[in-house]
Amino acid sequence: MVDGFLKCPSCLRVRFPIIAALALMSLVTGCAQTSAPLLQPAAYERSLQRTNQLGVGDKVRIKVFGEEELSGSYSITADGQIEFPLIGTIRADGLTLNAFRRQLTARLANGYLSNPKVTVEIDSYRPIFVHGEVRNGGEYSYRIGTRLKDAIAVAGGFNYRADESRVLLTREGEIGQVWVNVADNIVIMPGDNIRVVERFF
Repeated sequence: MVDGFLKCPSCLRVRFPIIAALALMSLVTGCAQTSAPLLQPAAYERSLQRTNQLGVGDKVRIKVFGEEELSGSYSITADGQIEFPLIGTIRADGLTLNAFRRQLTARLANGYLSNPKVTVEIDSYRPIFVHGEVRNGGEYSYRIGTRLKDAIAVAGGFNYRADESRVLLTREGEIGQVWVNVADNIVIMPGDNIRVVERFF
């Protein structure tokens, strides 16, 4: 088998690029999995302060008392805005509910309504994503209080190839992409991207 392979120059030309490509893919994958830092407690605690901040993909329910045509559910678009009747676009991404309510009230009071009374509450949060070595990877609705193990369970749990000790978490803000120990069972936030990697023996 070896002699036959060596006697076939065309085989060498075909197989060597394939082998090289596979080796490169393996190297890139390994680097991607090891270059991220481990989640630090201080950064984790700071990130939890963003839980009450609105983000792209969230839906809010707005009620303007006495103005039924203005009341309803509104989505935060990809550019972080909400399209609202009368006033046009208004920024919501990164604001708390109270901050957004104050901003909307001020805009409505500026030549549109007299002394508007506005309430704002979350209708639905932006989803979380669980993928990689799980049975049913995909996009899932976020619920307050969801923890890492809950999110993995919703995605069907680990498959037989999974590294069950740690995952790669991508979170908005200063955290970026980090390794997280599964045993820590951290609180998951809206928009989190959880990647379960393959274990290596």
